[in-house]
Amino acid sequence: NGTTAIEVALRALAERGGTCLMPAFTFIATAHAVLKAGLRPVLVDVDAGSMMLTPAIAREAIATLAEPPAAVVPVSAFGAPPDIQGWEAFQRETGIAVVHDAAAAATSIGTVGTAPVCLSLHATKVLGIGEGGAILTQDAGLAGRMTAITGFGFMGHE
Repeated sequence: NGTTAIEVALRALAERGGTCLMPAFTFIATAHAVLKAGLRPVLVDVDAGSMMLTPAIAREAIATLAEPPAAVVPVSAFGAPPDIQGWEAFQRETGIAVVHDAAAAATSIGTVGTAPVCLSLHATKVLGIGEGGAILTQDAGLAGRMTAITGFGFMGHE
């Protein structure tokens, strides 16, 4: 499902035991995925206009932490399109992994970068099939690692 998609992406990208920045304004499943991936959630405020965590807010929050987080999970509030370009730049500048929780944003995504974009296919979503999740990325190596995580380490040709 969408929660598992976030967990898998975090497991593929972030070192267990670290922290993960995430917006305080989100559904509990986001924090659950962070915990299941072995990270500690650090809740931060959101932009008052978009109701979303922005790269600028994340940079400000990181400056207050003792050590950089292992990952950041921005959430697409109300199905809004994720700021793929802004977060790709953030990831390049900081070296911190970004995993997009775009659970309800399947039909508003205009582009995909290397940072995984995690979708929910739950019946309550605009692209609902009853249950399920999907992870979109242009990073073939990351896609392979995530496939191995979901397939007990097998890549389908062993």
